[in-house]
Amino acid sequence: MWHIRVSELKGVKAWEGLDSAMTIDLRGDGYIKVLYNEARKGGEPLSLRASKRLFGEVKEGGKVWIATGFTILWAHRPETDGILGTAVLARILRDMGCEVEVLTDSWNAEFVDAYLKEEGINVKVLHISNHSDVYKLKEKIDDVKALVAIERPGRNEKNVYHNCVGEDVSDLCAPIDYLFEEAKLLTVGIGDVGNEVGMGNIRYAVKKYHPFGAVCRCPCKGGIASIVGCDELVVSLTSNWGAYALAFGLSALSGVELDLDGEKEKKMLENAVQVGLVDGLDGIAKPSVDGIPSERSADVVQLMADVAENLKT
Repeated sequence: MWHIRVSELKGVKAWEGLDSAMTIDLRGDGYIKVLYNEARKGGEPLSLRASKRLFGEVKEGGKVWIATGFTILWAHRPETDGILGTAVLARILRDMGCEVEVLTDSWNAEFVDAYLKEEGINVKVLHISNHSDVYKLKEKIDDVKALVAIERPGRNEKNVYHNCVGEDVSDLCAPIDYLFEEAKLLTVGIGDVGNEVGMGNIRYAVKKYHPFGAVCRCPCKGGIASIVGCDELVVSLTSNWGAYALAFGLSALSGVELDLDGEKEKKMLENAVQVGLVDGLDGIAKPSVDGIPSERSADVVQLMADVAENLKT
């Protein structure tokens, strides 16, 4: 009955450790654990599930689209969360032999492109403004192996996009989420609140447990819960950490090294400030993510890197 090898057991525990690190509850309100448990539903660790599915699609190469960029209303600039994760995931996919293209709002494209270049990642950034642009992308989607969203807005049941405090940000969101609903390919969503692409998988939990999940502060009163789901959902305290977990997973499965640790996180946040990315909570260009300062984020990323070493056994 018990034929599992010690190395296999160690590997399973490592994936559990990776999930634990990406959902470490630094805010202490328990919300992220509720969302994580709802997404997992007793199955395999989310990082393992998503990594296996994505690796299965791209192990021979191919094109991957990564959608990112969440504009902060009071800054009219994109936040640090999501874009750093996009850079890390794009790097490991590129090194695995994939062609990566990044999808973002036209008004965020200069920031996204500048940050990726700052990290030495030269990929095409596709500028999207409206449904016409999305329609043109649909005509090219047959060439794509996988579609990943990292901290990307998803509309609610009334077709309104919201930030985490229940305000309408539709004017700052290109309708990239429509690609995920009609895609006949692997879709992965990474989010941390419930208003992002992919969180439609657990929207009833978002409605129940988030203060603005069911009823928002804008006239629509439809709540922030995204209706846009995905095939594989990764829930983490910051979306960057979920993307990092996915990248660590791909590294372990492919054997391609990933250059990511605590010191690297600090440097990435410094670069983010240099190109004008802002913290998602206060809209200020500073080395933090969702109010989590560089030093604390670096500690978590170092923990993830240490845990990820055991994924390779």
